[in-house]
Amino acid sequence: MPIDYDYLFKLKEHYGNGVVESREEIITELQTNMQKEIDSNLISEYDLRIGMPEYRRIAKVNFTKEIPVAIKDERFKEPVYDALAISIYTAPNECDSGDYISMTIRDTEDIYLVRAEPDKRRNHDKLMLLQCQYNVTILDDNGIDTHVYGLFMQDNKSRPAISERAETGVTENSTFQAYIKHDAISRRFIEATGTKVNGQTNKIQRILIDGLAYKIVGSDPISARGLITLGLELDNKEPSDNIELGIANYYDNIAPEEPEPTLQIIGDSELCISETNIYTIDTNNVVTWGITNNGVNVTLALTGVNGECKVTAKYDTKLIGKTETLTAYLDYGATFTKTITITSLI
Repeated sequence: MPIDYDYLFKLKEHYGNGVVESREEIITELQTNMQKEIDSNLISEYDLRIGMPEYRRIAKVNFTKEIPVAIKDERFKEPVYDALAISIYTAPNECDSGDYISMTIRDTEDIYLVRAEPDKRRNHDKLMLLQCQYNVTILDDNGIDTHVYGLFMQDNKSRPAISERAETGVTENSTFQAYIKHDAISRRFIEATGTKVNGQTNKIQRILIDGLAYKIVGSDPISARGLITLGLELDNKEPSDNIELGIANYYDNIAPEEPEPTLQIIGDSELCISETNIYTIDTNNVVTWGITNNGVNVTLALTGVNGECKVTAKYDTKLIGKTETLTAYLDYGATFTKTITITSLI
């Protein structure tokens, strides 16, 4: 709780036996005592900061569970980390490496990725967070659902030593490296877990970031659990990319639309005088049947089945050689016709 230095000064003045300390001396004494308690593990920086509005925040772990956290002021050697990384304190075992942390530091809510496994202290955990500058959208194997992952990206000007590349996934040709959460979906950055609808491997080879295409030139889990590091190289857009949805090779991952079957009226094209033919059309749509001059030369009758009808020719030899047109009208506006020639009895 906040300390009222003036009140403490008055107590010291009253009980000081004539010895009066200055306010600055009292503050220094308090700070020294507090540092001793910190050094002796009697209290922790977490205990101090978690109760101070300046440092306390409510964060969400993986966009669901809310937890209180305390922000720690810290400087990092790498400029990109110093600009986009922060450290926080949490109660023990609240989150782990690879988790997404969403919270508002100043005016806007930002998404962070836990960069390393928690540093476990006596009564709290300390975590390093990387602010995700971009989102990456991955299409599910079913070709329908999408998954959005926050991604921390940095250039690869300071390239790691050869011995490190196998661990980090960053290769000699990498232009950028990035960190992303490692789970059952994003594991496709590392290995194929199945096949696409076209039979090709479903391993993710390319991604779109902020409208630009990148080729995955290296991808491996790093030493921290729950994270994947990516080696990225700027690439050209491809016709299979869906720029609007932000998904690379989108049209290679979804099943092609099956063409509608070609509809036609099925039945004999010749109809003997005095006989009846049955005609059908294979559709789930509502069908209305019609025929030329119904009742004059031939008679049309429905059978009670949506896609089926009967056509009967009159017994009249003068009709031999004449033609009639049978039409199926579908409810969505399509029409299909069949020409029927009236013939003689054999």
